[in-house]
Amino acid sequence: GLTVGEREKGNNMATLMLLLALASVSVASLAPSSSRIVVPFDYGWRWKLYDKAGEAPDESFSGKNLTGMNCDLSGKTLHYTPQGRLNPTDCSKACATRECYAYAYVTSPWHSACYISFTSEINCTMASKGNGNVIMGGTRDSIPPTPKYTYSEPSFSDDSWALVDAPHDSVINNSYTATADNHHGSLERNVSWYRKQFKLPSDWSEKHVSIHFEAIFHLVDIWINDVHYGQFHSGYVPIYLTLDKKNIKFDGSTNVIAIRTDPSFGSGHWYEGGGLYRSCKIIATNDVFIVPDGVFAPSEGTGKSFTPWVEVSNVGGDDVKVSAQFTVFDSDGKAMGSGKASEMSVGKNTTTLKASPFDVEGVSLWEISSPTVYRMETIIMRNGEISDSMNVTVGFRETHWDSNKGFSINSQRNRLRGFCHHEDFGGVGAAVPDRLNMYRIQALRSVGGNSVRTSHNPYRRSMYDIMDRLGVVVWDEARDYDSWNVQDMAAMVRRDRNSPSVVIWSYCNEIECHQDAVDNHTQFEFRKAAKMADPTRPTSYNWVQPATDVIDLGVDVHGISHYNSDTYLQYHAANPNMPMVSSECCSCETQRGENPGSGSVHSSFDGDCLQSQVNWTDSLDFVAGTMGIWTLMDYYGEPGKWPYISSSFGQFDLTGVPKPHAHWYRAWWLCNIKPGTPGRSLPESCNEVRIVENWDAQNAPTSIHVFSSMKQVELVVNGKSLGTKMVPHYGYALFNNVQYAPGTIVAYGVDESGKRVSNHTLKSAKAAHAITLIIDAPSPSTGTGSKLVLDGHDAALIRASIVDSDGIVLPSDNSTVTFSIVSGPGRIIGVGNGNPQSHEHNKINHRAAYHGIARAVVQTSTDCVSENRMIAASIDVESGRRTKVKESCPSEDMKIVVEAKVDGLGSTQITIDLSASAADLPAGVAERMHPDSFNLLAAYD
Repeated sequence: GLTVGEREKGNNMATLMLLLALASVSVASLAPSSSRIVVPFDYGWRWKLYDKAGEAPDESFSGKNLTGMNCDLSGKTLHYTPQGRLNPTDCSKACATRECYAYAYVTSPWHSACYISFTSEINCTMASKGNGNVIMGGTRDSIPPTPKYTYSEPSFSDDSWALVDAPHDSVINNSYTATADNHHGSLERNVSWYRKQFKLPSDWSEKHVSIHFEAIFHLVDIWINDVHYGQFHSGYVPIYLTLDKKNIKFDGSTNVIAIRTDPSFGSGHWYEGGGLYRSCKIIATNDVFIVPDGVFAPSEGTGKSFTPWVEVSNVGGDDVKVSAQFTVFDSDGKAMGSGKASEMSVGKNTTTLKASPFDVEGVSLWEISSPTVYRMETIIMRNGEISDSMNVTVGFRETHWDSNKGFSINSQRNRLRGFCHHEDFGGVGAAVPDRLNMYRIQALRSVGGNSVRTSHNPYRRSMYDIMDRLGVVVWDEARDYDSWNVQDMAAMVRRDRNSPSVVIWSYCNEIECHQDAVDNHTQFEFRKAAKMADPTRPTSYNWVQPATDVIDLGVDVHGISHYNSDTYLQYHAANPNMPMVSSECCSCETQRGENPGSGSVHSSFDGDCLQSQVNWTDSLDFVAGTMGIWTLMDYYGEPGKWPYISSSFGQFDLTGVPKPHAHWYRAWWLCNIKPGTPGRSLPESCNEVRIVENWDAQNAPTSIHVFSSMKQVELVVNGKSLGTKMVPHYGYALFNNVQYAPGTIVAYGVDESGKRVSNHTLKSAKAAHAITLIIDAPSPSTGTGSKLVLDGHDAALIRASIVDSDGIVLPSDNSTVTFSIVSGPGRIIGVGNGNPQSHEHNKINHRAAYHGIARAVVQTSTDCVSENRMIAASIDVESGRRTKVKESCPSEDMKIVVEAKVDGLGSTQITIDLSASAADLPAGVAERMHPDSFNLLAAYD
């Protein structure tokens, strides 16, 4: 991520690349003479959802049968795999990778579990009949051969396959079924294939060329021109492929890349998506270059004695003299400090060049209320000439975790008020556009949140760029916790270590953290990997066992999941020098629009849960705070049982519409926090009052709950006061025996003098009269900008509401809304409504309203903004067939017109304004936000 100033102005090399690209010369000479050429590789993929169960990695085990044996589960030879392995067959699939030697599905004191081994030196012994701990297991005699598939062959015709762009979630394209795994959203996790034809410039034959996938989910095999480039099994960290010039064509001929993805290999017990769900790019450099994620710009500190470093690789044949220059710039391009790493001789290997300490002058420190970021440019000199360069974001701040005073930034206590959430979003699954992720972060800030726990995996990189610029503190968490996955921990740290928002690394989540409970070897391996890549940040984990069963020799901060105040007090007494944080808590379940007694599994109210659980740690000064209210938004999967297909833990529904609990957090975590308090998420003072129930004749309420930041609440029904109720700490006002009558109900927040200060009014709705459309992102009212950018990826969040003649949303209406693009460069990429029981397909153009509201996600279908897009157009054989790539944006008519129709109510339209400036992308908007003032919740009033 770069600063807006850098994006707008660009450095000389980027400008040269774009000018040459626009010249529309032939592919043979298109590549500009530059040290580093980064080209989008997202467009023009062919995709097939595969439905034949037989085409899978080798899962046969012809060696020793381990069933009924006793095996050592200490983690030294058999390693615990995460909770997603729910049965013996799933466990055998966990050993489908060719590196895996053995698997064992066992019963343990706390649950059934899957263990796998990557060595033949496993410790298993015969057991008396019926006493073995292995329910099913086996070993291989030999490593299976590399599989051969018709779809991987370059000559295969994929003309009948769908044409898609990355990011693309293959699983969300499926239909819901009661037979699919409910934990994963009742969507089949089929094998998917992706293929792409591409031609490389002849100039690149002398360069080092690589393809960078930010992540592919999950078990992945990749072929290029029928050569197998490897199998990859993380699903959440980057894949970097160096193209082998022996089998790559640079003469204008077509190359073919084929990718097989198996999302059923995922380790999570929630919806994880599948396929090319994150972005990819192709990069050409000289043979002395900065390795991927090889620049480290330490955030810890004030800019004094700044000591960045860079890893450089030489893939040429000769020793060369290499040096590095580091320069920090502000958003206006002004140099603030510069340093060098001394010249050294580098052979055919990778080495680290570390700058001599230098001062960055005039730094504004990064903090939650003022998150200033800068750009650091790293230039690599080879024998006195520029060989490579790279820009990274840097911010400076001093953080400290204390066992008695919690967490501080720049010597000021910042109480953490944070949320967990999974990556998916209604209608689009795991392939979430940046604008929707910005909406998610602004939703968090609107309810007083100042921190995020990336549960339970690192997010897409652009999320961190947004959080860096919005002042949101990040707990960055690895997915799989095992000796096999140490490299994934290192990859996460290397990728995210330049983000000032990231303040702590987490190894694992809950039960996964216990797999090495005998000797802690995995903890120490993960700690070593993290500290080698970043010696400045502490480490932790989300521990779920009782305080008496704690093994934290390898962490710096103790994270606790779902325990009450007594556990924290007990642990603190036994470990007075260990900092603590609530890494996960408060799983209070609600459904939007469901009055108590409506018949739904969950109603819209669970205030007693909030009052009790959030206070478990908010009442303890020695605890740093809460990183992980479970969760910010609902997510696919983990719903309980069919017909539910999504969770109900969120303060917002699956499509980002606020539920009443969001107002509880705004009342207590924002409005009750004095403006100017360090760590407060938004600057302006506020008062909050919110009636929880719908005022509707259908399932009319008999009791009214009111969330408020005021100490008292008065309730008035059709002009008649029902009296005033006190609001206890972290509580709510309750009015019993309320008689429903059509008309108006008003809750007033009352101050200590008895003055009405704020109010929330509900009116009973009449008959459906019309449909309205609102753009929730981009929108100044939600802090997400005002225009969509024509980069082929940016997307808008559209809300359709069924209203009466007074504009009141009908809380009981479920009319089907049909969306369409009337004009402009747009396409509908998903629909939703927040209903956890909705089984309608996500990739169609219509959706039934849920309590009067339905959603559409509209994406730009033209790219006239992305850097090096014309080089990409020349490389992609099928360029322009789905997303139009243009040299320049149109000078007029920059808009997309969206229409929504409802039978019997007619139609309405809304216009999305467009931008040709990269500065209007989410990270650019975020950088210009501070000081900012908005109330995302009020956008729904």
